[in-house]
Amino acid sequence: MTSQLALAQDCGKTKQGVSLDESLVDGLKIVEVANTQLSGDRDTTGKVYISGESIAYSEDKRQKKTSLSPNFLNAVGRLVMTYANGDTGICTAELVSLAPGSPSRSLISGAHCLNGDVKKITWETTTNDGRRIRRKVTPEFSDSRNDIAVLSLSKTIPFEQITPLLIESDRRESLDSLNEYEAKSYTVAGFSSDSIWGENGDRLTYHADIPTSDLKVYSERTAVKTVTYGGSSGGALIADMDLSKHGIKNPYRQKYLVGTLLGSSDGATKFLRASNQVKGSNLTLFSNYTNVFSGGAADEIYNLNR
Repeated sequence: MTSQLALAQDCGKTKQGVSLDESLVDGLKIVEVANTQLSGDRDTTGKVYISGESIAYSEDKRQKKTSLSPNFLNAVGRLVMTYANGDTGICTAELVSLAPGSPSRSLISGAHCLNGDVKKITWETTTNDGRRIRRKVTPEFSDSRNDIAVLSLSKTIPFEQITPLLIESDRRESLDSLNEYEAKSYTVAGFSSDSIWGENGDRLTYHADIPTSDLKVYSERTAVKTVTYGGSSGGALIADMDLSKHGIKNPYRQKYLVGTLLGSSDGATKFLRASNQVKGSNLTLFSNYTNVFSGGAADEIYNLNR
């Protein structure tokens, strides 16, 4: 038995569903609110979408990134794909490193973001001091099973300009273990393309201080109670952790990337459609960071940054 993960509609086309095994599907299914309670429309899959921006939607805890937002969000940038026919698509990609204090030219995003006849890719971010950084990007590695892509920037970004997100490579603990004794809280960040908070994909939005109780961890995936829309695919699940008692040094107190955003989960209790027709939901699925090692992406990141 399989189900389909509704991947974010972020590149102007429908992404192929990702098959999930039965144990994962059973764990993710949450009873959907009665259709009579929703003011929305039904799509071809039978999902009922709440129409409009739902700016007062109580479960949407996102904020817009500003100059006062946490500096670690500078590492989360917008990935812009230009296709052969001239169309463009938007995803999200993070500047990452396996070693504390190291500059980086490595990005991690979703493999499905690179589908189609892509001719050019750029990555852009605006730092808290107003510096706009824009780089050409080259795809280097794709793991379709785990939906992880590694890309390289045309130039390394100095550590003092942007602090990369760390991918913990010593213990490689399961996310469940980190929840039990390490993670203080989580942040989800991405370029959701809804027209108000996400400004049609032009503004990074983030949901901070997500408690561990809002995560449901499986062997390869994690479901998080957070609102995201199309454009956020490849976005970041970020943890604030102190691993020093395990002998793992992090002298610059960098935040850890522990998941990359896959898309909306079929287990969501609400499916959303923004006024610009971009779809979202209140439950988001991530590929766990341990897949970076099992699928081979970590080797590519290491080689690019050495």
